[in-house]
Amino acid sequence: MNLRNLLFLLLVMVGGLAAQKNQSPQWKEYTYQEDGFAISAPAPPAIAPDPQAADVQIYRWELAPNVLFTIHSGARPNCPNVLASLKNSLLKNQYGEYVPGSRKDISLSGNAGFEYEMALKTGRKTFERLYCTKGKSFSLTVAYPGNQTRSATADKMFSSFRLLSSH
Repeated sequence: MNLRNLLFLLLVMVGGLAAQKNQSPQWKEYTYQEDGFAISAPAPPAIAPDPQAADVQIYRWELAPNVLFTIHSGARPNCPNVLASLKNSLLKNQYGEYVPGSRKDISLSGNAGFEYEMALKTGRKTFERLYCTKGKSFSLTVAYPGNQTRSATADKMFSSFRLLSSH
């Protein structure tokens, strides 16, 4: 093999590696029939039961170093009452401060919800959406360093979350 062919081969290999490095992860919709939701994400989550509540399942993605996205899904027959109580208790939160304008009532497929963003005293931020359906609750949270903005990946995941028709 002459030097010219060797250089050509080297350029092709370097170009191929650069193209692979610039490819974004393949997004896929993940459906969890037993918990009644679907979400699009760049990878499947780690799934585990909540150690503090046996009837709650936790879906966890590490989107980047120190950036976690979680969904807690559990049976909550009195979810609307819990949601109202939570909204009241959050007004007295001692763990951090609300990001101005972030607290609002929301809904998903006609189901009540609430969202807010907090700057925690630990130097981190969280953005959370809570939804109540008939007998179930869903808590979607992203936690990230306070000196960063919320990631586009997290926002895309929040936007893709949907309830399945059977719940």
